[in-house]
Amino acid sequence: MASKYQEDSATIKGSLRYFDVQNEPHKMLLPIEGYEYLPLMPLEETVKSLEQLIPNIQRKVYIAQQNSEEPRDNLTVNESAAIQLYTMEWEPYSQCLYFVLNSALRSENRQQLKPFFAYLKLLLTALFKLPSEKRRVYRGTNLDLSAQYAKGTTVTWWGLTSCTEYRDNLESPQFLDKRGIRTLFIIECENGKMIRHHSFSANENEILLSPGTQFTVVDNYVERLNTHIIHLREVTRPFRPLQSPFVSSSDSPTISVKEKNEMDICKPSHPSISSKSLILDVTTVIPSQYRNKWLEDEINKRRTDEIILLSEKRLADQDVEMIAEKLQKNTKWRQLWLHSNQIMWLGGKYLSEALTMNSTLEQLWLGDNSIRDRGVKWIAMALKTNKKLKVIALNHNGIGDDGCRELSEMLKVNQTLEQLILSMNKITDKGAKFIADALAANTTLTHLYLNNNQITNSSIDILCEALKRNRVLIELDLSGNTRISESAKDKLEQLLKPLKDCQKSNGEYCVLS
Repeated sequence: MASKYQEDSATIKGSLRYFDVQNEPHKMLLPIEGYEYLPLMPLEETVKSLEQLIPNIQRKVYIAQQNSEEPRDNLTVNESAAIQLYTMEWEPYSQCLYFVLNSALRSENRQQLKPFFAYLKLLLTALFKLPSEKRRVYRGTNLDLSAQYAKGTTVTWWGLTSCTEYRDNLESPQFLDKRGIRTLFIIECENGKMIRHHSFSANENEILLSPGTQFTVVDNYVERLNTHIIHLREVTRPFRPLQSPFVSSSDSPTISVKEKNEMDICKPSHPSISSKSLILDVTTVIPSQYRNKWLEDEINKRRTDEIILLSEKRLADQDVEMIAEKLQKNTKWRQLWLHSNQIMWLGGKYLSEALTMNSTLEQLWLGDNSIRDRGVKWIAMALKTNKKLKVIALNHNGIGDDGCRELSEMLKVNQTLEQLILSMNKITDKGAKFIADALAANTTLTHLYLNNNQITNSSIDILCEALKRNRVLIELDLSGNTRISESAKDKLEQLLKPLKDCQKSNGEYCVLS
């Protein structure tokens, strides 16, 4: 989908990935293989081994995932975001993912590819799922490359090849322009992938060719002064430079646990790597060597505080893992503020593990993150047994009806939670019904915030029936749900009024018999 979020680092004029063809090695390399045996993992996990090569890569992942919440073409959020991450460009461009990845794809040393294996698995799975485009596409460079492409020869481009749909786009001022020395490639592709719906720059109509695509040079001529035209046609040869990302389990070689663990060693800071194929079993978790020194110091400094303020710190899932480890054993923290970070479902899982162990935390503020239904499932599971938490804020987290189902099951058995904040999510009448079912049985929740969702008048009757049975709720916020009428809100308010009046007169929460 088109970009919603814009990176704040300087943007390069023109997309340089269209013009790096001069970096192709012009020789046969060893095939691109081994990556296909890895399991599919969330995007943020696939780039952990790249964090030393690409500073702030997790921040770019967060932006890509935010822009891919509603993926097209039957791709998953992570698959669509993997494509978007590839198409992002920033300065210095030598630290862009596309540049670093293509440098490894074009290297004779295939060991350099191994840190990219998990990401390649996700990216190529996404590209292979897109329909193949048989059409004419274009790319070029501001150099004379005509001597490298003799008519009748076969060439292999080892990097991912970005092409544009129209020649006019390539010759526009922000790209090649029509002045100076230029080489323009006219390519008849058989398996191009239109990534417009998944690109960070959707207006470019980018067609992407897979690594290891091979071509026959159909023609090579000078069109006009300083303009060299090279006409290529995609061909298929018996030798397959790129292994498909889809393999059956019977194809996967058997390896030892030691070899599996070596996968995490395939980072740039560890030059000595085993020459064996390093494969991960589907149940294997790559151990993280991530370290946020500032966060470590802050946690240690605040270990005896009651209120921990870590909002708006650009914290990602691996940071939450560190926080969760401390939370498991900490007996001082009463409030943990983590809103407006970059926490996703895995961060929710880490926190759920901590909540099953911690016996002192009373408030957890997680608003304005990206925990979504998958992360909420873990949190709801932990709150079924947690006996201390009273307030949890999950506003603006992309939570939908499936997440409400999990929260509903939790509310039916939880005996301590008093405030649940679900504002600004994606909850519809279906999710409201799940919540209403829980309200009929819950005996502790006093404040429920469902404002700014997608709930309509259709939910009012079932919520009213739930409130007739619930004798503790004093606040049900449905404001901002534009399809709920004022009369429907008044109807609910009348049911809540006795408890509100009781609370005002006694100065504490009341339970009506």
